[in-house]
Amino acid sequence: MAFQQGISKQPFHTDNRVLFVPDSWRRLFALIKHQAAHSGFCLIEGLFGAGKSTFAKILEKRMVLDDAMDCAVVQIHPLSNIEQVLSQLPQDRDKPLVAIIDDAHEAAASLLKRFTEGHRNIYWVLLAEPGVAEHVSAFEPVRQELPLFNKEDCYQLLQKQLHELPKMAQFTQMQSDTIWYASKGLPLKIFEQASKNLEGLLQAGTTNEYFDKANRGWLSTAVLAVAAIAFIAFILFKKSSDQIDENTTLAERSVQILDENSTHQKEDARLANQELLEISELQETGELVIEPPSSDQYIGSSTNDIKNDDDPIAEIAQTSTLITADTLDGVNKTPETSFAQWLASQSQDYYSAQLYSHSDPAEANVFKHNLDLADSYVYSTVIKGEKRYRVLWGSYQTRAGAEQAIRSLPPEILQQKPWIRQFSAINQELQLKQ
Repeated sequence: MAFQQGISKQPFHTDNRVLFVPDSWRRLFALIKHQAAHSGFCLIEGLFGAGKSTFAKILEKRMVLDDAMDCAVVQIHPLSNIEQVLSQLPQDRDKPLVAIIDDAHEAAASLLKRFTEGHRNIYWVLLAEPGVAEHVSAFEPVRQELPLFNKEDCYQLLQKQLHELPKMAQFTQMQSDTIWYASKGLPLKIFEQASKNLEGLLQAGTTNEYFDKANRGWLSTAVLAVAAIAFIAFILFKKSSDQIDENTTLAERSVQILDENSTHQKEDARLANQELLEISELQETGELVIEPPSSDQYIGSSTNDIKNDDDPIAEIAQTSTLITADTLDGVNKTPETSFAQWLASQSQDYYSAQLYSHSDPAEANVFKHNLDLADSYVYSTVIKGEKRYRVLWGSYQTRAGAEQAIRSLPPEILQQKPWIRQFSAINQELQLKQ
């Protein structure tokens, strides 16, 4: 709530947009200035949302600052003629005039042909959507396409637009890349997509505030839980000490019983020896005759009745799987240094997007190269005995942020069914691999 209140205005509203000039536009400005000194005309075509009106506004400001030239912006409609257009221009012209006509595609073909005729000290700059050159062939040699924004242009524009906002509300290079992919380089689409993403950041900031309040409540609960665990541990330790004392007493009693048994055994031996002596005396006097026992009286034990138990250690050794060189293949191989450094710098609670997985490292690297996204890496792992090469992209504080970034990706990447993964799970996976 407090985070949203810190942003009192809508930074991407039409009235708040900054004028940003990419390098590709600067080169086009220089070309127009060079050609304007000799009169003539040029046609600059661009898709809807490519920034033609913004280009015209910046060109006018630049030409006004040039003392060697005059500049005027002309408004036209489908019924305009050349006389109405010329009446909007300064009549006394002692230096070259750059006449800018926005939305020239709305003009009639007859008016467009008049612009190709020579007019003294006038250089016509026609800004239109594609297709004008098909109606007037004279425009084809001088036709230029208004350059779209590249990824670096998009990032610089967003930085300039949001520089007054808190750092949490500013886009990273990775977030800017997703906006650029969704907009396809059209400035109007960049503003629209950035506005949507900013709303997601604001909602995530509000959620984090609620989490902080909840965490403070859980902290007191955690302290009580730790105290309870400590108390239970003390009780268990006390019981364990009592049990040890009891076991010691039982051991002493067992020793005493063993001593008593030893005394009884000695007495039994003495009595047995005395009985043998008495039997021997009776034999000598003939009073006692002992018959030799028959063979049936013997109880023998056959060796077949004795079974050798299997050695449990041998059985385990036979059933154990030996670790071979093939099993160790890939275990001692570490990820690329850049990936290892990047992974080590991430919080275990953050999230990343797995965009691709393949058994061929070349396929994974080609996919990553075609992505052309910041913070994208290829790493290897072993899944059910099969080596896989996976492509990770980005680091996000929340799962909602990762989902929002994935939704901004092109359809051909979404077909791979990206998977949101937590860095703690990725590290566990790599540890199991080792």
